[in-house]
Amino acid sequence: MTNFKKTILITILLTICAVLFLSLPSFADDYGLTDAAKVAGLKNEINKQTTFFGVVGLVVNAVLSLVGIIFFALTLYAGLRWMTARGDSAAVDKAKDILESAAIGLIIVISAYAIVNFVFTNLIGTGNTTPTTTPEATTETTPATT
Repeated sequence: MTNFKKTILITILLTICAVLFLSLPSFADDYGLTDAAKVAGLKNEINKQTTFFGVVGLVVNAVLSLVGIIFFALTLYAGLRWMTARGDSAAVDKAKDILESAAIGLIIVISAYAIVNFVFTNLIGTGNTTPTTTPEATTETTPATT
């Protein structure tokens, strides 16, 4: 019976992955949203990330979002486990351990992000600094003499 459950679980996971990856081409079409954004004067800054640091920043933001989702899921799981413990001290201790581990993991990830952001911004100078504007060169035209 255990092999049957593993087979069902693997089949379900493969089906979900197939549906998600096969539907990606339909998500890639913008349905005219890019043209509408240009008409409205909106900036599309995600696609303009051509530098290495810009792309790395996008990846880091995506990973941090994933870490937040995992933290939320672990917190929800530990809370449900604690509520359904029914007075069993071992189950409550397990739920507390899960909550504690999730919180420590989140603190480690946020600290690592803060350290890397500090290093890139203040020491290397390539992080989230505000761009300085340079005055545009003025061109003077002299009237043509004939």
